[in-house]
Amino acid sequence: MSRSGYSDDYDDERMAALYRGAVASSMRGKRGQAFLREMIEALDAMPEKRLIADSLRVDGPPDPMVRWLFGACVRPGFATRVPDPADLPTWSIIYVFDFPHDCGVCALGSVGIKRGLDMSKLDPEDADAVSGAFGISEVMVREIVYMNDEAVWQSETPEQRWERMRAWAVANLHGEEVA
Repeated sequence: MSRSGYSDDYDDERMAALYRGAVASSMRGKRGQAFLREMIEALDAMPEKRLIADSLRVDGPPDPMVRWLFGACVRPGFATRVPDPADLPTWSIIYVFDFPHDCGVCALGSVGIKRGLDMSKLDPEDADAVSGAFGISEVMVREIVYMNDEAVWQSETPEQRWERMRAWAVANLHGEEVA
């Protein structure tokens, strides 16, 4: 199951229609519109315009990379010290690979960062707990998570995900224009 909890196996089409109505209502409401505006502000305030999937926030080094030293994976912040290349024997080889999902936030996580929320104790798959922490409806949480994680079938970069999520949030604002 996905983080959004969405499923396409509704037994009754009316249930699916009612659920979609609840999503639309929560996003059109006062809290939903305020949250979308706050999410746009949070996305715009990000120093690096990139979003991750599958988690609210993943901490890692400022420049996301994993270093393989002597066959052991050492992540800065988890290791006591990453050796200076000058200290290594001349035969040592350091392979550096870029993993863009090693650190960052999702669209909801950007609002959590803006608000200063401690998201480390939140289970990103518990929509009820996330909705309580963010003060929005559970169906809105599921919709944002679905759009962030699953709405696109082709692969996309974290930068493309940021652009798509910002455009989605702007498209769902009613009665005002955002630059």
